[in-house]
Amino acid sequence: MPKGPKVLVVAGEASADRHAASLVEQWRRLDPGLDVYGVGGYHLRQAGARLLLDFSQVGVVGILEVIPNLRRFYQAYCQLLASLETERPDLILLLDLPDFNLFFAGRAKARHPEIPILYYISPQVWAWRKGRVKKIKRVINQMLVLFPFEKDFYRRHGVEVEFVGHPLQDQAQASASQEELRRRFEVASASPVVALLPGSRAEELRLYLPVLKGAVSRLLARHPQIAFLVAAAPTVQSETIAAQLSPESLPLKIIEGATYDVLAAADLALVASGTATLETALLQVPMVILGKVSWPNYLLARPWVSVPFYGMPNLLSGREIVPELTMWDCTAERVAAEAEAILMDRLRREAIRQDLARVRDLLGPAGASARAAGAVHAFLQGRRLL
Repeated sequence: MPKGPKVLVVAGEASADRHAASLVEQWRRLDPGLDVYGVGGYHLRQAGARLLLDFSQVGVVGILEVIPNLRRFYQAYCQLLASLETERPDLILLLDLPDFNLFFAGRAKARHPEIPILYYISPQVWAWRKGRVKKIKRVINQMLVLFPFEKDFYRRHGVEVEFVGHPLQDQAQASASQEELRRRFEVASASPVVALLPGSRAEELRLYLPVLKGAVSRLLARHPQIAFLVAAAPTVQSETIAAQLSPESLPLKIIEGATYDVLAAADLALVASGTATLETALLQVPMVILGKVSWPNYLLARPWVSVPFYGMPNLLSGREIVPELTMWDCTAERVAAEAEAILMDRLRREAIRQDLARVRDLLGPAGASARAAGAVHAFLQGRRLL
């Protein structure tokens, strides 16, 4: 097999790990000799990457939560920077994790300007801290973006950019029909089903699980026939969720490794803000979005936020198509009230599904990972021809 390019990948979040793995798998079809190393998780390792660090050692939520992890971040940064000397990669590919990745990109570009840096899954600079686009223009050779409006944003700021679409178009698929999934999860066919997606990181669980527990209790008091399914993210132990939700006292089931099936079985989802809201939208499940950070983080970040909505389905639609409850509105009482209003209104649920179908159309056609892989491959091929 001919020797292929060597690529340093930094995928510092659970969703970024999946997207990086999909891109690498597609890239290997174009270049079987591809050699990938860096930061990732289970999925990237399964795709054949050599991991210097596991992503769970890097990802945190919020501004203040970074402080206790500064030593760990610095060690990761030093290890990656040293690898530029020992591994001599042909390309650096960054995914998500903007503060760490942009800091690393700046130092990598200063020490090794000959190594191109591509960024897949853009920082949300269009939403807050827009000044970061100046650094992106200075140190990133090309952005590969998931949303059409991101392409327009970067072009306005003179950044080389390519819209590839969202890889969740290919990934967000249920394994069976709703009827079959309910049988699999031992849910009565006539019962309304509510999915709970409390997040993938410890800080998210700390913030959202008490709210969700209170909402479940209130909904059951009024509608005891409702069944609740909790989707445990791959980065979360089901025991951690059980310790806070007390499934022995509440009729809910914690399901591991089957988020899309849990969503497809549901009539409604209560979803922590983030990638999960898009996954829920792609499966066209009506939802209530929960948006919460610690109050110090909120007060620090609020002056930089410049978007009208918290949830991506609403941002893409340009209006509130699903309820989103943020900060002081994110209470058990409010969540239960919004959930009940949707569950008891069949016509509203159908209208939300139609709006979510339009969101799916905005994310581009299927095959985003293959297009992203093709863009990275073409970029390197173009440099070799220079």
